[in-house]
Amino acid sequence: SFPLLFRSQSPNAAVGAILEWSDVAQGFLYHGVAGVGQELIDLWSASSVMRSNLVNFKMDVHRWRQLATWDSQVQASTILTKVGRTSWGIQTSLRFTTGELLAVVDTAMVAVDSETHSKSVPLPNREMIAAAIQKAEPCSASPVVEAQPADAFIWRFEVRESDCDLLG
Repeated sequence: SFPLLFRSQSPNAAVGAILEWSDVAQGFLYHGVAGVGQELIDLWSASSVMRSNLVNFKMDVHRWRQLATWDSQVQASTILTKVGRTSWGIQTSLRFTTGELLAVVDTAMVAVDSETHSKSVPLPNREMIAAAIQKAEPCSASPVVEAQPADAFIWRFEVRESDCDLLG
């Protein structure tokens, strides 16, 4: 369970809080993978990147405001949904302690080399990791991708390893 801290009670902060909770919840999942739990934790914390996150909100902002109180808590349930050669999929369901589903987050993780973090590498013990796959909740609808407008705002930047906070 995660408490709703002051910074995560605002609907404006919901996406950041949801992504943080789904990331932290991965560590609890990896402990339970037989035979490779510690190896997965080490990979997740030092030699992998999030390739993508798809957040599927299951409530509107009005319901969020009703449930996001000082004494609210959110529970995370995380499963391994797929395993590839260099990547794996995670799905995290987040519920208020009332049982109401807040969001489902689908995350694609990629194993990268530990020296430069610039290229993908094969997963260690892939077969043992794949044995922990569970059936994911279906997403309600995939986003529609349309052609990018010619005048679209684009913001690109390079994130150096020195920019990252290794404390979590």
